[in-house]
Amino acid sequence: MSVRIFDPGRTLLAVAAYVLAGCSDGGSGPLEPGPDVAVASIRVETPVTTVPLGGSVQLRAMALAADGAELRDRSIAWTTGTPDVVAISTTGQLRALDLGPAVVIATSGGVTRSIELNVVPVPVEQLTLDVTTMTLVEGDSVLVSAAVRDANGAIIPGRSFAWTSSNGGVASTRSGWVRALRAGSTTVTVTSGALSANLRVDVSREISGSLLLVSTDPVAGGQRVYRSDLRDEPTSIQPWQATGTGRHPRISPDSQLVAYSCPEPNTTRSWAICVANVDGSGARMLTGGDDFNEDEPAWSPDGSHLAFRRWAATFGWPGWTLPTDIWTISLDGTRQVNITADPSSQHQPVWRPIQVDGIYRITFVQEEIVANQRRTWLASVRPNGTERRNETTPGTQTDLSPAYSPDGRTLLFARTLVGGAPELIAQDVITGALRPFLPYTLGGGQSAPTWSPDGRFVAFSSAHDDSQSWQVYTVRADGTRLVRRTSAGAGRSHLSWIGEPESE
Repeated sequence: MSVRIFDPGRTLLAVAAYVLAGCSDGGSGPLEPGPDVAVASIRVETPVTTVPLGGSVQLRAMALAADGAELRDRSIAWTTGTPDVVAISTTGQLRALDLGPAVVIATSGGVTRSIELNVVPVPVEQLTLDVTTMTLVEGDSVLVSAAVRDANGAIIPGRSFAWTSSNGGVASTRSGWVRALRAGSTTVTVTSGALSANLRVDVSREISGSLLLVSTDPVAGGQRVYRSDLRDEPTSIQPWQATGTGRHPRISPDSQLVAYSCPEPNTTRSWAICVANVDGSGARMLTGGDDFNEDEPAWSPDGSHLAFRRWAATFGWPGWTLPTDIWTISLDGTRQVNITADPSSQHQPVWRPIQVDGIYRITFVQEEIVANQRRTWLASVRPNGTERRNETTPGTQTDLSPAYSPDGRTLLFARTLVGGAPELIAQDVITGALRPFLPYTLGGGQSAPTWSPDGRFVAFSSAHDDSQSWQVYTVRADGTRLVRRTSAGAGRSHLSWIGEPESE
């Protein structure tokens, strides 16, 4: 028989443990408020009271019961009373959009809580450019990048910039693009608010040498030959000779002599062919002393002969019904040969600079009257007057001012369609294919092209910027980098390029 002994102390501990176990929730602490407990207030926690422009910050909000207990099962809705200043996501991620005070609102169970923050400028260190100096060639366009950076070097988004050039004639600037216009120097200034940065721009020329051109003498009147030095800024124009009138200057292949049309002395109607040194000295008449006019000289590629236009002086000035011929003459004034000799009109001769079948052909403008309509096209002939052929097709167009590239592969000329302005056309001499020389439309017409001796550039006359007169422009051989070389005033024509600049 067993005997149980009652222990009051042990029984009391057992009862206490049972009671405590019944009041606990798995040992995790007090019970959560039930779903029927109302939201009494909302507490919003934010780590900052100011947000830098463009920055972001994570906000946190809690729904609370009346006794301060957190109602963890309650969702929080986020809104803003200043949507232009800040944006707030559904999770409380705030993003600063603009400067100024901002209001953010947290809502849960019909209870709201608002907080205020301020969006402030980012601490700025400097405005920077991706380049501070640059050297460009006339016609170049370069895009420059600007940025406002904070004290840590990070780019601050959303900033605007203003661009100005201290010398807009040298380089222009707009929206970050810098375009080189003329040789010289300028400073491009970029500003953003109170910040600024400078960019030095030096513009150089690829073109050297000079042009001879014809313009009206502003004092004496009449046409005169001028020299335009492409090294000067701006391009200067000076009389080529101390006195006298002249037209149609053409540089010899070695750039030592100039052939041109000069008036015969003691007469008011006769023109002759003269030759002078490239500086205008040592002028002498090669033709003249007869009843004929001569002009439009053109050098043979070896410099031994000239081709030129001749017509009877008694006929007056040549018009589109006046017969004129192309002649050749040796540089000593002998061996004059009429190579066209027909009743029609030929003018503006030019030699092709490479030989075909052992000879240099001469290309010229051919004019004829067909059914009371003028037809003007380009033709060519051997120096002895044989094997004449057409280089362009006769039609309603007018083809003038032929000029061969130094390598002889491209023929430039000015074509005028009915009712239109003259346009430069490039012909592939090998295939005969035609195309507009300029890869863009240039109003005002183009005429009188002349190639640089190295074949990299073309100068021509145009009324593009000055409807009252034709001025001189240069472009690359591919038609790019258009630069106006002469200023307003009398028209410029009859261009010829001197290859090497004079020594300093």
